[in-house]
Amino acid sequence: GGNLRCVATGNDAIDSNGKKGITINGGVVVAIGGNGAECAFDCDNAPLTINGGYLLGFGGSNYTAPSNSGKQMTMVLGGTSAGSANTSFAVVDSKNKPVFVYTLPAATGDVFILSSPELKTGTSYSVKTGVTVKTGSASRFHNLYITMPTISGGTESLSGISTTGSSTVYTDSNAG
Repeated sequence: GGNLRCVATGNDAIDSNGKKGITINGGVVVAIGGNGAECAFDCDNAPLTINGGYLLGFGGSNYTAPSNSGKQMTMVLGGTSAGSANTSFAVVDSKNKPVFVYTLPAATGDVFILSSPELKTGTSYSVKTGVTVKTGSASRFHNLYITMPTISGGTESLSGISTTGSSTVYTDSNAG
């Protein structure tokens, strides 16, 4: 458990040079790396394993891809799929119900890594950018919604994202 926010302007937000990499089992993680060669999660050649929790990381395109051995569904999106600065994007299911919502700060990144217990394998999703968020009783940690708000509007930037039971990682073709 616990909440962690790491922001780096000229470096990786979370960097592990050990052989075991980074494993996230729960809690809330917001990691913002620099652009270019700097990213949200850097494990060199070790795995980035996501087993649980709420996670949003973005930064440059030199990122460590999440491991398929993780237990929780994770998405890797290209920056163009997530939208522009000071706007919100949402991952929605086939009924347009939001399962992941984040409001971008003044800076954005080339690659976004996101995960939530709300994301499930064997389900179809779309990404909407520029959505209007009605927070209501929804809670958030540094712009990452932990309970889902009501959303409206927006433009679909990715559609037909299919998550299969054999893979816990979806990677957008626009990601790095």
